[in-house]
Amino acid sequence: MNKKVYRHIVAGLCMLLCASEAMANAPTVTLGGYAKFDGGFVNEKEPYKFDNLVPASEIGGGNRIVDSGFATSGFVNVGMHHKVSMMEYGAKIVFNVAASKLHRFTLPTMYENDISFDNLDSSVVEKAFAYVTTKYATLEAGSYEGAVNRLTVNAASLDAGTIGISGAIAGWINPMSPVNADALGDFDIAPVQVSYKFAPGLYVADPHYAGSAAYRANRVAVVSAPMGNREFGKLTIAAEYIPDTEVAGTTASFAQARRTKSAYYGAYRNALRGALRYDHTNRDMAIKASLAGEVATAKDFMYDPNVTLHKLRGCEFGAAVSYKNFTLAGAYGVAGKPGIDTNVVVTPNSNTKFWNAGIRWDHGPAGVSLTYSDTRRAIQDQLAANKARQVAFGVGYNLGKGATVSLEAIDLRLTDNQLFTPAAGTNRAQRYGFSIEAKF
Repeated sequence: MNKKVYRHIVAGLCMLLCASEAMANAPTVTLGGYAKFDGGFVNEKEPYKFDNLVPASEIGGGNRIVDSGFATSGFVNVGMHHKVSMMEYGAKIVFNVAASKLHRFTLPTMYENDISFDNLDSSVVEKAFAYVTTKYATLEAGSYEGAVNRLTVNAASLDAGTIGISGAIAGWINPMSPVNADALGDFDIAPVQVSYKFAPGLYVADPHYAGSAAYRANRVAVVSAPMGNREFGKLTIAAEYIPDTEVAGTTASFAQARRTKSAYYGAYRNALRGALRYDHTNRDMAIKASLAGEVATAKDFMYDPNVTLHKLRGCEFGAAVSYKNFTLAGAYGVAGKPGIDTNVVVTPNSNTKFWNAGIRWDHGPAGVSLTYSDTRRAIQDQLAANKARQVAFGVGYNLGKGATVSLEAIDLRLTDNQLFTPAAGTNRAQRYGFSIEAKF
């Protein structure tokens, strides 16, 4: 073998060594996601079986809507992380690749741009954020659900079925509800999500209430490392700042939002959110507890300078106790009067508030849950809040390697507390569904 061949071999080995060294110091890229298929049958009260809440047999009767449907959802997660000296940095982007929209119904065009009825599947990039972690705390920034939401505890986490009390039931019932009812029983219709609160959690944490833009609004968050020890438990603290609840994602959304004025009653600026989380595990028992709160200033209503909206004030407490295969969890919260004019006479019964409770039993790959949710939403010009009550029974089975199948039955009752409520004012619905989910 001549010297020229030796030189090529040595050069090749050097290149391999350099490449391996560079790869060893390169960030680690991760890929994941999930795909889910849902099917369901819904039985609703008679007026709600028609698109305008008027039976076809009556004058002005509407069209009968379908009582079953399928929905698909899917996300792809791309992330990276890298350790440098005493810290780690990283980023994550979640792409929404769902084929279905939020509702199985076609909505009137006039409601397509309503922020309270935002299409949760409208954004290709569901969330994107970056972080820097040290041994003491983590700094996060981006368009995502935030650190406070991750620390809160409630009964929705126990659901073994398809959607449970998460609030997704709003996408399966008739999307319209009566408004402006009078003593003669005449009324208009509006999106049901303008009249009720479906999901547990504070205002900004509820995408069905505040809108998906607020749920994933641009924010900066700081999360402490767990403090404490195994004997007495550990405490985690989180705080975050949201400049504008109408701004999520790129500069395009920033250009569309008004910094101090909005076309909607439910927009806020300079939102501060915080949470405390306690975790303790002792042999067969585990305890979790959380306390969260949020405050914000309402943006001025651009179409009427005389409208002064309530500031955002909310707090929530939740806890969960697990013993062997059983888990009990619940939460109670008050969200105040988001989107309500301060010039309107209100009562304690008109506050937005919620509570939930549930129990779950796990045995091997199988899980069974029973959860209950009671939510009340403050409505302009009403002395009492509208109520939504849900009871969900679910069964889930883990097939292994990220695949899960589940069955579920939900009973929903909506109560409209207008002064003059038409016969359609209260809806009672049952949903029976199944789902197949695969994670990777």
